[in-house]
Amino acid sequence: YFLVGPMAKIGWGTPTLISLSLGVIIQIPDPKIAILGVLKIVLPTEEAAVIKLQVNFLGTIDTSNQLITFDASLFDSNILKTLTLTGDMAVRLRWGDKPDFILSAGGFHPEYEPTMSMPKLQRIGIKILDLENAKVQVMTYFALTSNTVQFGARADCYFGLDGFCVYGYAGFDAMMQFSPFCFDAL
Repeated sequence: YFLVGPMAKIGWGTPTLISLSLGVIIQIPDPKIAILGVLKIVLPTEEAAVIKLQVNFLGTIDTSNQLITFDASLFDSNILKTLTLTGDMAVRLRWGDKPDFILSAGGFHPEYEPTMSMPKLQRIGIKILDLENAKVQVMTYFALTSNTVQFGARADCYFGLDGFCVYGYAGFDAMMQFSPFCFDAL
């Protein structure tokens, strides 16, 4: 096998507000294609960033297995430098005799078993307060498959002082299945 891999970096704005560093790797003669890189968005400037989003990603096209995959993860991302953003996303698209589709940002409903191999996904989250004795965070997910729509959210709070603490959470999980039709909410 031979691998061919051009790379590029694309930027937009002066100073650069959005940059995309990516590489395309092509396997020859059994054609497989991988696209990997980092997307970075910093607004309004790098020095005075109100929003900083950084995403690692990897996409593949495997014609012999009739499968397209795409995985992405937020890293070192925040709003106002104090609100930390986290989470993962994945897409799977299979064509051929057994077509299937899965898109998830942040994971799945607890009762759902993916029909294709999927990585364990971290919920999309924002840490509002992250101190030693006080923590507040909100996490969410949304998934769309060829037979379901799923979504959910959870908020966690923790406050502690001198051996005494208060912990609480509220959340929900919902899934609608098309065939046979059913709706599940927890």
